Amino acid sequence: MNYDRAYCETMLRLNTDSAEAINRRRWDFAEPAGARVVLDYGCGCNFLTAYAPPGVTVDSFDVGDYPPDLVTPPTGIQHMHYDLMCLFDVIEHVDWNMGPVPDRLMLSALHSSTYLAISLPILPPETDLAAWKHYKPGEHLTYFTEASLLLLMARHGFLPLRCGVPECPPRSDIQSFLFRRVG
Repeated sequence: MNYDRAYCETMLRLNTDSAEAINRRRWDFAEPAGARVVLDYGCGCNFLTAYAPPGVTVDSFDVGDYPPDLVTPPTGIQHMHYDLMCLFDVIEHVDWNMGPVPDRLMLSALHSSTYLAISLPILPPETDLAAWKHYKPGEHLTYFTEASLLLLMARHGFLPLRCGVPECPPRSDIQSFLFRRVG
């Protein structure tokens, strides 16, 4: 993954005003999972943890160099199984073309989770990649269409429950997906 301090500080600045709205929307989106034990994995600057509903335990694992003044520092991966794993603003920062295991820790947690919630920019049909606003070589290492995301998740044993729901204003160009493990 390619997160660094500058990326985390930018996320903190961008999300400070809208963090509550974004994370309430994320919790509402993932609600069908009925999760009691959640893993917030990636580099969301740990906002999901700060807005957890009562009775929900959230472990957070940030892969980046997060700012030391973060209100709720990451807790790490503390459970063997998660009802819900959240990969918000994460998988586009992983080079999925490196082989079957781009991030062993992420995949281990993924395979020990029942539900999976993801948000990421989805390349619209007929869009020239180089002209797309989310084309960010060096930051975004993999680009997804809805079909390619569904295929990747199916390879890891997940089927979609909700697909391509806009995250929230001002991030309506970011799509959210909820998956359930099968088998």
